[in-house]
Amino acid sequence: MLSESFQVPPFQFTDNLSNDMKDHYQVLIARGLYAAGLPFRAFEVLRLLKALCILQPAMEEYLPTRKALSGRLLTAEYNREMEAVCSRLRDEPTVALVSDG
Repeated sequence: MLSESFQVPPFQFTDNLSNDMKDHYQVLIARGLYAAGLPFRAFEVLRLLKALCILQPAMEEYLPTRKALSGRLLTAEYNREMEAVCSRLRDEPTVALVSDG
């Protein structure tokens, strides 16, 4: 169940998305895949692909490939996360690092 703090913008799925919407959709899918710790080949598993596409068959052509998930999308997400962390750390007067083991 999604918390109230997690807001999902309205997304109308149609058979002919613009390139910008396709890119946005793939970024959202990639973030979910990374957060869940799923393998990059997850969308190549026929049972998962069937479950995702049963309500909207045209979705299959918009799902990111394993190469995109492990390449450009992962790099973009890493850079986004790194910028967020660095931005937050710049505002902190002190930082403590703790290691166990």
